[in-house]
Amino acid sequence: MNFTGTYIDCIREYIINHKLFYTNYKSKYTLNEILDIIEYIFITGASWRSLKLSIFKGKYKWQSIYYHFNKWSRCNVFKNSYIKCFNTYLKINKSNKLKYLSTDTSFVKNEYASDANFNGYYKKKKLTKLSLITDSNGIPLSVLKPL
Repeated sequence: MNFTGTYIDCIREYIINHKLFYTNYKSKYTLNEILDIIEYIFITGASWRSLKLSIFKGKYKWQSIYYHFNKWSRCNVFKNSYIKCFNTYLKINKSNKLKYLSTDTSFVKNEYASDANFNGYYKKKKLTKLSLITDSNGIPLSVLKPL
């Protein structure tokens, strides 16, 4: 696999190679349509139910798309394709990527976690602190949860 595509292309390749989407299945939507909508959800952070209000204008039923997303999540498609894509990325010209590392920390709202803490900036809201380490090109290398 050459590294000219996107993460969605890695997911598409993984799904096709492992035969996780059947073309003879009576699905209304093609694999490309489903992955385009999942990519939209990944990028915008929109909720599944907002598909009827988004640029798709109710053309797709969110339950059908979520069915495939949930099925692939249980099969670790996203995790395994990310690992494969990331390892391929690291193999290509490693010396240019690791000239410097940058770190950014953010707080993520986390109401139901037992280990979430309160933050002084957001009163009475449970938050989890996450730190992201990236390489020279801005590609995430690690996500850390400081104690």
